[in-house]
Amino acid sequence: MMGETGPCGPCSELHVDLTPAGDTKGRLVNQGTAECIEISGTSSLSSSTPSRMGQQKQRRWLCPMPKPESRGDRFLVPLPAKHVDTGMGFERITSIIQGTKNFTDFANAKISNYETDVCRPIFDELEKMSGKGYTSTLPQPNAQGAIVPANAQEAVDSAVRGIADHIRTLSFAVADGIQPGNAERNYVLRRILRRAVKYGRTLGFHEPFFDKLAEVLAQHMGDVCPELRTKLKLIKETLQREEESFNRTLDKGIALVEAEATRLILQTTETKISGAFAFRMYDEQGFPLDLTELMARERGLAVDVDGFKQLMEQQKTRARAAQKKTVIELSEIETKEPTHFLGYDHDHIGADVAEVLNVKGKTAVILNNSVL
Repeated sequence: MMGETGPCGPCSELHVDLTPAGDTKGRLVNQGTAECIEISGTSSLSSSTPSRMGQQKQRRWLCPMPKPESRGDRFLVPLPAKHVDTGMGFERITSIIQGTKNFTDFANAKISNYETDVCRPIFDELEKMSGKGYTSTLPQPNAQGAIVPANAQEAVDSAVRGIADHIRTLSFAVADGIQPGNAERNYVLRRILRRAVKYGRTLGFHEPFFDKLAEVLAQHMGDVCPELRTKLKLIKETLQREEESFNRTLDKGIALVEAEATRLILQTTETKISGAFAFRMYDEQGFPLDLTELMARERGLAVDVDGFKQLMEQQKTRARAAQKKTVIELSEIETKEPTHFLGYDHDHIGADVAEVLNVKGKTAVILNNSVL
């Protein structure tokens, strides 16, 4: 079940055994090993939805599944549309096919979403722009269990992967008509772009660079998504504008967070950046919380997010209390007759002069209607 209400029911998974003999017979399934990778996890969107009455048969991957069962006082009822949702990700199946050379070489298989021609053109462009090579290293958990780069090459490889992910998300979203902003999905895009700009610093980029990657993406995937080409100008202008705006605050924010992290590591036993510091970064420097968290993780630290949220709520409370409600009253000599707008039919130019009958502070000016 996804929640108290909504789609639910049986599901299935497909895993590929990548051991040389391919004979582990399921022993490695869901064991966190790269030798057995899930390429599909079906959801239950194609089966049914809970309600107080009704029932239906369910099918997953076109295979019969048990009849519905009751859950408390709820029973399963059919969804308006029925279809098989395989959950097979495009990148995952691409990595299996290309990593095994079309299922012909499992002994030397190197399976990764990033080791495919989906990402490689973007990687090539980043290498050319930065002069830094991508070597496919993966950070491993440190003593605290955090997965952070242990050296400069791991940091470069993580940045390349992150930028490749983010440029695709941003370009497709802008092509679909979504713009970075301050609310809801628009803010999600803004956060994604700002995180990518931070990754760009790792590669030595201090000027906008995303627009160049958008060109590579449009050239590479424009056949299957023509909007990437037809709206390339909009995509590039949007990304460049957002980058330029954030670049003005990023470097100072990075320096401040780095200094605070260094102070905590060298002078204290604290493992968390305080909520007060994170809030000051957000409130005074315009530095997003998620970037403070990202930088903290890179230094093996965490952020007191609860403390940050408390301070944010206190600020909102103060702002609400400071709001003044002004009652605007119309002048007593206001005419009771409706005023008709004639601007669409008549062009009054020249000597017509309105007479000011009354001024109500800064809220209203009452004119006569002689010019009408």
